Amino acid sequence: MPLREYQSACLGKSLERYHSGVNRQLAVLATGLGKTCIAAALRSHHGFTKKVMFLVHYETLAQQAADKMASWNPGLMVGVEMAGRKSAPMDVFIVASVPTIGRAGSKRIKQFDPASFDCIIQDEAHIGVADTFRRVYDHFGLMQPNSSGPLFLGITATPNRTDGRGLRELFDEIIFDMGIQQGIASGYLCDLVGYRVSTGTNLDGVKVQAGDFAQGELSDEVNTSRRNGLIVKEWYAKAFPRRTIVFTVDVQHALDLAEAFKAHGVPAAALWGDDPDRAAKMKQHRSGELMVLCNCAVLGIGYDDPDIQCIVSAAPTKSTLRYVQQVGRGTRISEGKQDCIVLDVVDNSQRHSLVNISSLLGLPKDLDLKGERYTVAQAKLERVAKDFPSANLHDITSLKDIDSIAERIAMFTVKYPAEVERLTELAWRKQGDGYILPVRRDKLTLCRDLRDEWWVRGSLNGKAVEIHAQNLAGAFNAADREVLSSAGDNRVLVKRDARWHGERPTPKQIELCRKLGLKIPAGANRGQVSAALDVHFGRSATA
Repeated sequence: MPLREYQSACLGKSLERYHSGVNRQLAVLATGLGKTCIAAALRSHHGFTKKVMFLVHYETLAQQAADKMASWNPGLMVGVEMAGRKSAPMDVFIVASVPTIGRAGSKRIKQFDPASFDCIIQDEAHIGVADTFRRVYDHFGLMQPNSSGPLFLGITATPNRTDGRGLRELFDEIIFDMGIQQGIASGYLCDLVGYRVSTGTNLDGVKVQAGDFAQGELSDEVNTSRRNGLIVKEWYAKAFPRRTIVFTVDVQHALDLAEAFKAHGVPAAALWGDDPDRAAKMKQHRSGELMVLCNCAVLGIGYDDPDIQCIVSAAPTKSTLRYVQQVGRGTRISEGKQDCIVLDVVDNSQRHSLVNISSLLGLPKDLDLKGERYTVAQAKLERVAKDFPSANLHDITSLKDIDSIAERIAMFTVKYPAEVERLTELAWRKQGDGYILPVRRDKLTLCRDLRDEWWVRGSLNGKAVEIHAQNLAGAFNAADREVLSSAGDNRVLVKRDARWHGERPTPKQIELCRKLGLKIPAGANRGQVSAALDVHFGRSATA
């Protein structure tokens, strides 16, 4: 079967770095971009002749992965090593359950001779730091860099770990990175439509454990008949009759929310880890017999149904890891599918910063899409950022703000984050979990990878820029040096104290004032006009 262009690029980069001696590699691709297809095609692409092992953490994913390996490699034997199932000596591809072969005291790992394997692939690599994984890695000699050892490829869709631990102890290099935003922009993932459902539930009293809410306390707050009923009402208004997955806090929440849907005539069911009817319910959902599945910790990783057209995040979370996995269940493309609706059930909190669809996609974190598509909102943001580089877009909460940002620019009241004020003299602004600096028609971005290291990416004077740094200060320093040493007058344009503030008003400013009926006084400079516009629109916003 043919590979997509980016899948071939990922494999090509893997082989190139492998030949350079880098054999502990990490590939990051958003859910729906075909990570397992890349894994299945790797043996042939790399010219390997020995066996390949594909490690999974959840036993429910083992057969799904084995089927993919077999379909991409007709004629080669594929086996599964999991619980009561055992692989055969002639199997070329072995899908192995880490809880099975990595269990303390288990001897099943010893049947696999490391010398018989060219490659070990870890699915969902972001979770691979537990002892069960390490026992497997130790067996194959993967815990230390070894250019003569087998290729160790980790694949994941998740941009970080909940506990903040990086993966540099396992992987020496991220060889490929294609996130959800790029996947949507390139047409390989479906567009996302965002809605917020405000409940009024207060989460300030809920404790945090291991980086996210304590599930018992969270369930007590959110699993109420009023909140559940509101979710059903908003789903009816925004998403009926789309095939839907709802993510809940715990089993009882899943049961109660499913009952709320059924009480309104919606074919729905609850789903949880040891549910004896789990397989039947999933089959009914795929066939359309069930419209809504309210699940607890079942469908967040690896579940593959391209026809999912709505995701309801009914369990508030501080974890980007958890949230990106949830949204990823709806990003796969299928025939006739135009987009996927994401309903963020938003509760009140002054203490906690919650992940939502806007923050995940790199949009202003408090932006309410109100049914707009991500691609439309992103295009508007990019247009305004290009026309008004110093405008503060980070705090936008409404698309109406984006539509009218040119009318509310405040060049002298831009609020730079404290770390920007401290570490750089340039006009970097916050974007998602990183930073962005427009430079004429180009731009640079700062973002952090899975190994907790920073990257400067983008373009300057039409040339691509990619710089690696160990920390944020180093990233700002490297990026600033690149900008200030580049050709042209970038130094003048990008400094926060740039002289342009004292220049004559621009044609765009003049035209905007003309449309608004604002008369520019004689001798007014560019900065004064900007300040006047800010005052004008500030009054309009509060009128």
